[in-house]
Amino acid sequence: MSNQLEHKFAIKSVSRASDTDYLKALKIYVETTPFEIRTKSNEISYWLENSTGRTDFQVYAFVLYLNGEVIGFSMTTYINRTKIVIDEYLAVLENYRNQTIFLVYESLIESFYSENGIEISYYITEISNKGSGTEIDRESQIALKILCLKEYGKIEALYYALPLGIDNHESNFQAYLYIKEGTGQSKSLNKDTYLNIIYSMYYDYWYNWYTPFLESAQFEEYKITIDKCWTSIKESFLNEISPLPIVYSNCSQIDNGAQVSMKPIPIKRQKKSRIWWMVVPTIIIMPIVLLFLYSKALDILDISLTTTNNNLLGTLITATIPALITFIIAKKSDS
Repeated sequence: MSNQLEHKFAIKSVSRASDTDYLKALKIYVETTPFEIRTKSNEISYWLENSTGRTDFQVYAFVLYLNGEVIGFSMTTYINRTKIVIDEYLAVLENYRNQTIFLVYESLIESFYSENGIEISYYITEISNKGSGTEIDRESQIALKILCLKEYGKIEALYYALPLGIDNHESNFQAYLYIKEGTGQSKSLNKDTYLNIIYSMYYDYWYNWYTPFLESAQFEEYKITIDKCWTSIKESFLNEISPLPIVYSNCSQIDNGAQVSMKPIPIKRQKKSRIWWMVVPTIIIMPIVLLFLYSKALDILDISLTTTNNNLLGTLITATIPALITFIIAKKSDS
């Protein structure tokens, strides 16, 4: 019976797309993230290696480990001008879609920013509002539950998720921004602050993101889409003077259509090593073999067993037996 169980959670920030564990994690992301909200993996890899040192935004990708094994991928983006972190993706293998796992990794990523002294104004994430919230994807359903537990609030204002390129038409939809301030919960947000955040996301980030991937005509088409969404949002505030309310949900009342598991985290039991079954007999037999070989060598050299030789044999045996006892005791302690 096991009387000690443990899990080791870890994240690793990666900066090279050739990193072996990054490639494993990226594969998990591709296989578990719905197409309508999935950024192309080659684009992520490109910016992973080319956003460092930029003045507009920087991509941070993380490999998620559980007990030393890669189980997921996460990506966040830091926008320098407004100092916001966009929490973009957190994808894990199907059998690890556990509420505790999501919360732990979210906390570790926040700790990464804190430990590296990166100044943050807000954490931001998009949640689909397709069909007034009735047609949202499974990942967004998961995110709603986790965001609630992490004390994110919904900004009650118009927002559009921009299309992921020019060929993913399902990715352009009405959404809500969920926000978390580093110092605690805010009940409202000034409309100018909200517009500044959106402008930063649209033009500091997404506008620049697609520059390397689209031809000139395609890029102009994409910019028209950005401008249209931005104008629509800005015009919705023409007569608005009051601060925008930030709504915090009752987590227990959130419909968990994604069926995030509340069960214990899967344990991958370590197989006990059986090597000691070979080691112990070897330790027992070795002195006998050495004694036999030693005697044969003396016979060949025509040397008799003197007191000195006997003492040498005694030393060999007395050194071996305690080693054997220590080894057995150590094995029992480990079990």
